[in-house]
Amino acid sequence: DYFPTYEKGGRVRLCGCQLSSDREMWVAVLEKAFAKLHGCYEALESGHCEDALNYLCGGHVSKFDLTTNEHHEYDVVWEQLKRDAPLDDPARASFLTCALSPEIPPEEAKQRGLFTGHAYPLLGVLETSSGLRLLKMRNPHGGTEWNGDYSDQSTLWTEELKQEVERLTDHDLQ
Repeated sequence: DYFPTYEKGGRVRLCGCQLSSDREMWVAVLEKAFAKLHGCYEALESGHCEDALNYLCGGHVSKFDLTTNEHHEYDVVWEQLKRDAPLDDPARASFLTCALSPEIPPEEAKQRGLFTGHAYPLLGVLETSSGLRLLKMRNPHGGTEWNGDYSDQSTLWTEELKQEVERLTDHDLQ
């Protein structure tokens, strides 16, 4: 069987997924299996995280749309996130991802260090004693980094807040 490839800079490269730095092929094999299941590689374009998690884990999958303006909806979702993604007990955490609304212009997202159409794994949530709600996410895109409120360079990180988050998560923020 074959993998789709293209040539760039005199080297043959895989279409779609990229090999890890260790040149592991399992991601390409898994992607090919999904393509066969769905009929072709094109059917995998702009897929949904909830579908992938359901296939890979076989567990219950929920989806929350936070583009509504109803505040009580945020509180319900936050309570579920605290239960499913506690930073103080990672062993209890569920597989969670988040993504930007497709209505957000890609240029606007990129100015903040984010991409539309990409998934961001949610590593945990935390609520401080002052009621501040923080999300810890992984950015799989490497060269870009969130640069808004509570980013690494943000002045909103006071010494008191850093100490509280470090105490609550047993994680050094330095």
